Amino acid sequence: MNLKTIKQYGLIEQLFKAHFGDPNIINLYKELATINFDAAADMWELLLSKNIKVVALPQNSAVMVEGVLDTLIKQSQTKTVNYIYDSLPLIKLIYGNNCLAASDNTLSILSGAILSNKIDIADNMLMALRGNTNIDYADRMKAVVEDVFNTYCQNKNTKKPELNRKQKTLLLEFISKVKGPNKLLLEQRIKEL
Repeated sequence: MNLKTIKQYGLIEQLFKAHFGDPNIINLYKELATINFDAAADMWELLLSKNIKVVALPQNSAVMVEGVLDTLIKQSQTKTVNYIYDSLPLIKLIYGNNCLAASDNTLSILSGAILSNKIDIADNMLMALRGNTNIDYADRMKAVVEDVFNTYCQNKNTKKPELNRKQKTLLLEFISKVKGPNKLLLEQRIKEL
């Protein structure tokens, strides 16, 4: 074994021993991702799946979802997004159990899936989000629609977004599950496109 491999296994051992949600764990992920991105991503998914019941706690969500996700994105945004897209269990963990689902990085990744026409992946993300009992679904759907619109306008340097039929249908399907005053407003915004 070379020194790099020894260091990698040492970091993995520290991650297993670390208290779930400890802010210092982010540094371990950062170091591991520098050595072996795939090992860091695998450890992230493994530790989230082993701690499903406590992922929803605000401190744990902030550190173990948003904090680690931010660290992995800084290492490689493309690899991180593709890793999430390729893992339905991870999608369910970060959108279905996380009290910060559809905020910050998870919101950007969801909007990106919609805008890049990865409709099946976005559908899985939105389905997990809809089943998340740790969030206000109506508020998060409003945030998703606004982020999709803002990201589209920013990327295309325009003031009015244009979504294709599949994108509109997907958003309308999940907006139909919203309860309260946001529902009509969101439906109207999509139908006007």
